Amino acid sequence: MVAKSDASRRPPQAVAVAVLCHICHRPTLLACRNCGRPACDEHLAGSVCDECRVGRRGSRPGAQA
Repeated sequence: MVAKSDASRRPPQAVAVAVLCHICHRPTLLACRNCGRPACDEHLAGSVCDECRVGRRGSRPGAQA
């Protein structure tokens, strides 16, 4: 019988993957709390992206106004 390595016995760990900011297209790990789209720190104010904050974007996709 072959001994298993420690790596095969450990549960898989989550890995964060950077996505591109929907405004400036720079890599980011953050997202807008209102619309859910990725946004970099420069384009977030209090967890809401600039587009949502100034009213250029509706709330969540599929939401009725």
